[in-house]
This record gives sequence, structure tokens and C-alpha cells, in this order.
Amino acid sequence: MTLASHEVHQTPPYYLYSEGKGIEIDKWSIEVTEGPILSSNEVESWQSRLSLKLPTMVFGRNTLSFLWNGECKFYFSAFDGLQTVSHESPSLRVKPAVFWEDKQSTLDSPHANYDWTYSTNYGGTWLMQGEETALSASQSLLDWSLLRREDIPLLFFKELPLYEDELDDQGVSSLSVRLVGFTTFHYIVLNWLFRE
Repeated sequence: MTLASHEVHQTPPYYLYSEGKGIEIDKWSIEVTEGPILSSNEVESWQSRLSLKLPTMVFGRNTLSFLWNGECKFYFSAFDGLQTVSHESPSLRVKPAVFWEDKQSTLDSPHANYDWTYSTNYGGTWLMQGEETALSASQSLLDWSLLRREDIPLLFFKELPLYEDELDDQGVSSLSVRLVGFTTFHYIVLNWLFRE
């Protein structure tokens, strides 16, 4: 339901965590964890588990999670985002690719073939009572008028990088998640950026 602009907006009780680490509002607990990029040992472990050469910067401790009433959890993480990266080379090519193809064919590396753009179809991870759950796509549209309203207070904003790679100085590929939390709704953007 969209409130008309003349209606009075009432802010539900909420609690902001210290240092911007989250907020509790209604039955929602929204938490942010942040940390440095993976260490070299962690990179080796993740590459082995994912069978994938990792981007140069992976923020493995960065997560944005939503817990509703202790039953349902929705979160974003670098590991889960990288799980959906293809193990096939993409059709995209940068100019120096022709020079690399000969060298790549002689490499004896388990990670030689992968989507070097790190494109992902990741949309977040859902857990219902601790079990991963698949969701179907919604046909409902975003009510953009809510984002333009000035009478709904902004309570919380956070942007977290999940991974980034400069593609051997040929561009950039990155995945980040952004949350804008208002008193009556939350706006989440998971952004995969590729620039050549």
C-alpha cells in the first residue's frame, strides 16, 4: 500500500546498532559485517572450494543479512556470489585477448577456464528455518514513488563491496550490495558492474 503524501507517517520503534552495524525494526534484524580482503591462505581455500580463480579483491567477511522474526534469513555474501560465476569463458573479449589465448592453452591450471568477467546471476541467499530455499521471481514492480517521498525518514544506509577485479588493467568487474533503510521499507540493490 502506498501512503498518500498528505497522510501522517508514524515511525515504528527501532534500535540502531553502534558503528552502523545494523538496525532492528518491527520484526526485522538487519546486520552488517565488514572486514578486509581475503588473506593469501583464504584465497587458496576459496579457489579450491569454488574451482575458480578469484578476483583480485574479495571481501569475504562482508555480509548484509536480514533476519525476520527468527525464522527467515536473507543475506548477501561474496562466496555465494562467486558460486554462480560460470566455469566457461565468456563471449566478451578485450583487445589483448588474442595474445593471451595461446598462453592460456599451455597453462596447466585447474582455473584456466572461467568467466574472467566474474558475471553472476546471484540474487541473494534465502534460508527458511536454517535450510536454503529457492524463491520464484515476483511479478510485482517497485513503487518508485516511495523513494521520492521526503516525509518517510531515512534510518540506515550501507554499501558493501563483495568483490572487485581490475581485469589485468583492462577494465573492472565488481559486485556490491547497497541498502537504504527507511521506516516503512528497505531498498536493496545488488550491483554487478563490468566496465572495459
